[in-house]
Amino acid sequence: MIALIRSLTPLAKRIIGGAILVALLAILFTLQQCSTARTAKTEAKLSGKQAEAAMQSGTDAVETVGRTIEYERHVDYITRENERAIQTAPGADAPVDPDLARVARERLCQRAAYHQHPDCVQRTPAE
Repeated sequence: MIALIRSLTPLAKRIIGGAILVALLAILFTLQQCSTARTAKTEAKLSGKQAEAAMQSGTDAVETVGRTIEYERHVDYITRENERAIQTAPGADAPVDPDLARVARERLCQRAAYHQHPDCVQRTPAE
């Protein structure tokens, strides 16, 4: 093999050297393009996963808010049903100690179900 290389003219050696250099550069360029394509594909896949996670997070948040609202509605419904049951129970029209009535009204007015009740709307925080 060495004898063959020595027998080549200087021009032939340069041409072969140049061809090898071009081939190496082509191989390196191809490897870089493959790496770039692989990186782009990975980034696109990652972006897709991030978008999917963000959508799932948003869905979870909406569902949580919906469940919270539904729970609060249920609590308010129970509160109103309790009020109806108390007001229609035997003895509901019996006199109540004024201090007890005041404390009960204050506590009820703190509930969302009573925020618009006339007794609560007319109250001032000092009462």
